Amino acid sequence: MLAALPIVATAPLPRLSATLVWLYFRFALSYRNVEEMMAARGITFTDETICKWCLKFGHTLLTSYAAHLPGPEVSGTWVRCSY
Repeated sequence: MLAALPIVATAPLPRLSATLVWLYFRFALSYRNVEEMMAARGITFTDETICKWCLKFGHTLLTSYAAHLPGPEVSGTWVRCSY
C-alpha cells in the first residue's frame, strides 16, 4: 500500500475545503464517501478532517448560500380554496 503523499492542490485550500463541505451537505454523503471521491482525484484528506471542516464551516456556508437563493415568487394571484 502506498503512503499518503503530501497535498498538492490546484485550488486554494479555503475553496477546496468549501467544496468538500458543500459535497457533504448537498448530496448527503458520509465523510468517507467525500474522502474517497477526493482520493480518486488525487487529493487526500482524512474523514476526520472533513468532519472538523463541516462542523467549523457548515453554518457559514449555509448562510452564505441561503443569501443567494431566490425567495418565494409572488405572482399577485390568490386562489380561494373552500372545503
